[in-house]
Amino acid sequence: MNDDLQKNEVKVSYRNDVCFKYALSGEDEISRNIRDTVIKDITGIEPVESYVEKTEYLPISFDGKKIIMDVHVKDKEGREYNIEMQSYGAVATEKKRFFMYLMRMMLDQLNRGNDYTTFHPTYLIIFVDFEMDEDHELINRYEMMKKTGRPLLENDMAVIYFVSLPSLKYLNKKVKDMTDVEKLCYLFKNEADNAILEAKEGVVDQYMKKYDDLQNDKDLWSYAVQSEIAEIRDRAIQQEMYDSGKADGKNEGKITTLQATLQTLIQAKYHEDAREWLLTLTPEQLEEATIHILSCDSLEILKTRLPEK
Repeated sequence: MNDDLQKNEVKVSYRNDVCFKYALSGEDEISRNIRDTVIKDITGIEPVESYVEKTEYLPISFDGKKIIMDVHVKDKEGREYNIEMQSYGAVATEKKRFFMYLMRMMLDQLNRGNDYTTFHPTYLIIFVDFEMDEDHELINRYEMMKKTGRPLLENDMAVIYFVSLPSLKYLNKKVKDMTDVEKLCYLFKNEADNAILEAKEGVVDQYMKKYDDLQNDKDLWSYAVQSEIAEIRDRAIQQEMYDSGKADGKNEGKITTLQATLQTLIQAKYHEDAREWLLTLTPEQLEEATIHILSCDSLEILKTRLPEK
């Protein structure tokens, strides 16, 4: 995929996980202010001299699973924060996955030589593009506690925050009146529309500058584009599974979500109309195509990578 095509025809969203990590992981003043504001507005804690423990960018995996680009932050007082963008997924599944992730973060402290009496408070912050429950709260705090409300662990030792982007619509606020993190959530959910551009200041302005800076790094921007394509693919597969279970085969002969998404990607990458060809593919071939399109330089090569019917 050439650079012009990557930059102009595959729209990298502001919530793209590579962009998210780039904006929050730097040790410059802008990145530090973005992540400190996120932590403060969501947890109420002001980090003391925060720094990012893992700054490397892992390669994106295109074998059906995408590597998560999380931001692991520590501060001078020993608190640990893990901040992540999770754009899609099922509520029940994600709750379980991130609960296990929180436990792993605490276990890592033990593996580093801490004993049980020297555990530091651990916070997991996840931005999600689904509502957590019928309460429609933007910031959802979870911790282990007794049914009376008394926490199992004192001093916020293990807490998960889910930030639900769709719940923004229940705030009943004008964008200009939102807090910094609420505006950032608005940018993640709605991209750079007129409302956010008119209120572009503080953390949102800094985040958008980081997005612009990312485009000047050829390698990282390429990762961001590939990550965006992978997310489009994964969303389509998830929707296809949902639609298939709901309709139970009633979509036969019609353009499915997965076929339509593949045509969008093929048009953007190869400048070709492949709708007739896509209609001839089996469900298994369609799934294979969503994987191989990420590494194939032409439509003809893509066709040779698919299994026989």
